[in-house]
Amino acid sequence: MAISLAVFICAGLALGWGNARFTQLSVARIAGSATGGVGALAALALARLFVLTAVSVAFAFLVRPGGVGILLGLAVFQAMALLRVARVRT
Repeated sequence: MAISLAVFICAGLALGWGNARFTQLSVARIAGSATGGVGALAALALARLFVLTAVSVAFAFLVRPGGVGILLGLAVFQAMALLRVARVRT
């Protein structure tokens, strides 16, 4: 169980990193286009977060008990990202 939990925590970290990377690419693409705007950015964010949530909740329910590690990995990634932003701002 410990190995599968660690694997799913790493998968959650990878999903968080992928989400951050896709966010950067989406913002860069929309900022560079003449037709893009807040609505396009919101639509892309909604689709990306829907897929991320669906994948993580599906793994949490289908692969018990280790699948919950994916949610833990996402939470750890978000905490690290928040601490990074807070450190850069001060």
